[in-house]
Amino acid sequence: MLTDQTDRSLPTQLDTTRRYLVPVADEHGGIHLALYAYAPRVRTWVTSAGVCGTTAQQGALPTDTPLTCRDCQALEEGYREMLEGRTDPHRYCPACRLGDRR
Repeated sequence: MLTDQTDRSLPTQLDTTRRYLVPVADEHGGIHLALYAYAPRVRTWVTSAGVCGTTAQQGALPTDTPLTCRDCQALEEGYREMLEGRTDPHRYCPACRLGDRR
C-alpha cells in the first residue's frame, strides 16, 4: 500500500513507496501541481500531468515554486485530503459526480 507525503517540501531522500505533490511547468511557463511517484518499471521518478489536466513537462520544480494555475490551486486541498486519506476520492471525481445527478 502506498503512503503519501503531502506537505510542500520534499525530503532529501525520497521514499519510493510514497507519492508527493510537486510543482511542474507546462510548455507555456505556467506552474501546475502534479503527483510525483517512483515508477519501478523504469526505475525513475516521474511526474503526472497537472492535477487540472494540463500536460506538463517531466520533472518536479523546487517545492517553493508558486503555482500559477488557478485550477490547480483550487484542487490542491482536495488532493492533499485524498493523499492523507481524509476524504473519499470519489468526492472530487467528475464522473462520479455526474452519476449522482441521475
